[in-house]
Amino acid sequence: MINWIKNLSVRTKLIIILVWAGIIPALFVFSVFMSQEKTFKHDYSEHYASAASGVLDIIDRNLFERYGDVQAFGLNTAAYDPANWKNPSADNPLIETMDKYVKAYGVYPVMMLVSPSGELLAVNTKDAAGKTLDTAGLYADNFSDEVWFKDALAGKFLEGKNGLTGSVMLPPERNRIVGKVYGNDGFVIPFSAPVHDHNKQLVGVWVNFASFTLVERIIGERREEMLKAGMTDPDLMIFDEKGTQLVDYDPQNLNEKGELKHDFENIILKKNFIEMGVEAAKLAAEGKEGFTTEINPDSQEMNMFSYKKSKGVADFPGTGWLIRTMSLTL
Repeated sequence: MINWIKNLSVRTKLIIILVWAGIIPALFVFSVFMSQEKTFKHDYSEHYASAASGVLDIIDRNLFERYGDVQAFGLNTAAYDPANWKNPSADNPLIETMDKYVKAYGVYPVMMLVSPSGELLAVNTKDAAGKTLDTAGLYADNFSDEVWFKDALAGKFLEGKNGLTGSVMLPPERNRIVGKVYGNDGFVIPFSAPVHDHNKQLVGVWVNFASFTLVERIIGERREEMLKAGMTDPDLMIFDEKGTQLVDYDPQNLNEKGELKHDFENIILKKNFIEMGVEAAKLAAEGKEGFTTEINPDSQEMNMFSYKKSKGVADFPGTGWLIRTMSLTL
């Protein structure tokens, strides 16, 4: 071996020395990087998880307010006066009140007061922008078979801590009433509550259909904050407690109003990530939080996903929804 080295030319010896001089530091740097890779991935994913987890809290706080709205609206004394029932005239105090609620809150495309037998007593006649709506045809319908109606009369309320009760909150749905009035997909979250007058006599059921855009806008705003914080193209998805997809926020799918287009044929209310075997969705459904490294079923690439489950805020028990954030392609 030594004789072999001695027989090498000076030029060859210099080349070998230079090569080794370059390789050894590179190997050292590589070994340090590999030893720190796990820590790097953890810190990187935690950065995304921390930013994204706040989305669920914001959503729960917003829906907590919607939970209270439906009971508060039913306390308006205009709802107790039979003279205001089935009276769609512009000077009806109850309808004027409803139109003001719709404009002030901006999240309820349709709100109604329905009698104990399911007949429509009143409905808003304007949208949030003050544009007149054609809701008169709804007076011919009967709503006694609607889940929000039956659950409100049966007292099947979403119960929270410290005695929080009184409102029904149903899962997101494509609602035929909202779709009929607006000519859209009617994607809403129904909130309903029984209404009683001063003598504690049942007047009927008040229902607010909250547009699901209120949830999607929260996600869009949070995504913009994450981008401004230097996070690369964060991918935020929301699922219900069973793993069914509710939101797939892609800025390219925004319409001219800045609202998400909904693919109900293949994705929204259809695609189930637990059934597809996504570990992050399964663990989130179990109430765990953290991150996984696994194959993305959409792109078939290896990704890091952070995940968390809604746990509610204050006395509100939360939606139980799951969030999954794609944070890194490996």
